[in-house]
Amino acid sequence: LVALETNAARTVDTVDTVDMVDMVGVGVTDAVYATYNVQANQTRIKSSLGADHPEEAQFEEVMRRLFTHEMSLSEGIKAFRGIAVQRGKQLGKLASASGDAACRAERREDAEELQCEGKTWSLLYYLFAHSRDDAVGAMASVAMASASADGVDPVDALPCHQDMSYPAGMGGRFVSGAGMEKTLRQRAADLVFQDGVLNRAARVVAWLEEERGREDVDPAEGLGRKDGVWKETRLGLDGNHTDDTLVRELDPDGMTRVREDGALHKDNAKDEERLARVLWRLVRSGRLQLASQVCGYVGQPWRAASLTGCGRHGPLPLGDAAEAADVTDGGAEETLAGEVESATLGVEGGNKIMWRWACYHAARSIAARMEGAGHGRYESALYGVLSGDVKHAMLGCTSWEDSLWAVMRCWLEFQVDSELLGCDGGSDERKTGMLGSRSVSIDMAVDEADADDLDLDADDPRFDVDDQSTMTAGTAFPIPGVAAQMPGDLSGAVHKGAAEFGGIESTDKTKRFRKVQVDLMLGELDSLVESLKRWIVPSGATEEAQDCPPGLMRFSAHLALLLGWMNLMAIADDHGSLLRDSTNDGLQKLVWIYVIHLIDSASYELVPTYLVHLRKGLRRTTMQLLLEQATYNERIEIRKSVSSRCDQWLATCISVEGIGVEAGEMWASTQTFCDRSRRSSFGGP
Repeated sequence: LVALETNAARTVDTVDTVDMVDMVGVGVTDAVYATYNVQANQTRIKSSLGADHPEEAQFEEVMRRLFTHEMSLSEGIKAFRGIAVQRGKQLGKLASASGDAACRAERREDAEELQCEGKTWSLLYYLFAHSRDDAVGAMASVAMASASADGVDPVDALPCHQDMSYPAGMGGRFVSGAGMEKTLRQRAADLVFQDGVLNRAARVVAWLEEERGREDVDPAEGLGRKDGVWKETRLGLDGNHTDDTLVRELDPDGMTRVREDGALHKDNAKDEERLARVLWRLVRSGRLQLASQVCGYVGQPWRAASLTGCGRHGPLPLGDAAEAADVTDGGAEETLAGEVESATLGVEGGNKIMWRWACYHAARSIAARMEGAGHGRYESALYGVLSGDVKHAMLGCTSWEDSLWAVMRCWLEFQVDSELLGCDGGSDERKTGMLGSRSVSIDMAVDEADADDLDLDADDPRFDVDDQSTMTAGTAFPIPGVAAQMPGDLSGAVHKGAAEFGGIESTDKTKRFRKVQVDLMLGELDSLVESLKRWIVPSGATEEAQDCPPGLMRFSAHLALLLGWMNLMAIADDHGSLLRDSTNDGLQKLVWIYVIHLIDSASYELVPTYLVHLRKGLRRTTMQLLLEQATYNERIEIRKSVSSRCDQWLATCISVEGIGVEAGEMWASTQTFCDRSRRSSFGGP
């Protein structure tokens, strides 16, 4: 790369030849391919799927509008997502209509790849571009650029200047008539607002929940009114108890309190599992309030109460749910009154502690009788998530995204609770909470929970759990069985959740996007660039190697440009230095390979938009390659159109700071190509 750029840019204002292509009969194409360790055989990089990729023109249109400031950065990323998702749906329909099995399988794979790409663009938006106004996004870009200049990781600087009110909200206004007091839910939102690590984790969770919500629009469809009422079981009990397998009591605790091996009627058991799966899907997509409404609709208001023990939106709603909670929490006088009373009795968040503990115990007991009862998998997972019990939350996971969400949601809420309650359960970065370092006992929680009304006793045997739970009556928070499952930091949480369902180390067309997403979550952008380079141009590749997928080339080039535009990474350096870091070269390589793909596929009209982002020497050499291919393969009208478009686009970019385009570049490249063409034909035309 250095040799190529040195020779191509040796003289800026005059036309010179490139030493490595000075031999008669050697074209620019072979030289450029050899320089970048890409096989000279152009079929190595051509698409095996044909030239029909309409999404390439759509992406180029968005890039031009971004470059000319007709579209904001956040709008551009959302447009990328929309293009990928829409094209994926189109290919899915084409696959279904195809009569050829091989073609059908190939199109389905391409459709899945585009859907995964769409999710990745969505993640980039949630992490770095989600702002409530463009001014906040502009301020973030300035702050990251300043941090990069000062030698600070710009990703670390970003959360401090983003719209930090997303995704947990601003915490809502102070409760009416309560002075400067807020509920625990509001204070949790304030904490996510202030803490960069928690904010990033919350953005990942919000992305996972809202993406699931787009896919699973109406999970409650098909549920009937009173489907949760155990009518068949009641009729069985009314028949003089002829069925010994049925429970003897119909209250929610009847199966565990009266007869451990008792079960519901098989029809009711099926309804319970179906309902629990619907509730799991709603909570998985961040719609806890709707889940509680569904419980009331099917005749289980008691379950609605168990789900909303920390408010109708949950202890830490994110995204749209957080915005709704901000609006409604201003009137939460009763909730705040109970929390203030807890504090005066010496137990901060006592009601929340009891609710978490109850959910934890419910998840374990439901899982223990799951096989005999014929249902309980999703119910146990549901209460596992609410308590932070990762082990049981995983019972409801059916995909890689589900497992990542379960771990990240549990980890995030555990960290927030540890901080708010001042317990030694948080990560290494936040060992001491707002209220000091301590544990909260069940005795304290029971004492503050109005024991006279609830008839609770800390010595009640129902508070004891078997040895496997590691729960003791002396400590309710942090729950030892939960704390033992928690990773120590954000990186550990992400990797733990991402290790399920095949993990992230895969070259599969769809699964490799998992690695991209994990690197984005953790800000490991150097690793991300290296992975993309390795997939596109494998080391030691042979001519028989698998063709480089055009979709991955397109995605990589656009991601490289966006990372540069967001000041997360430097994509170009035109200060004359030949000593550039490998990451910078990697970004240039990703953009350059896509430009070569466009030239090879004769998409000449798309090339100038990306050509201007290459460094000067590489840009001029690639321009000569473009002219060579157009001249050898196209009619004179197309050659004129290509030359005119490049000239206009380069002229437009002359005044753009950071691009480095100079006046006369198009003429210089054209003159160099013409001179070389004459020499290669021994002076002929």
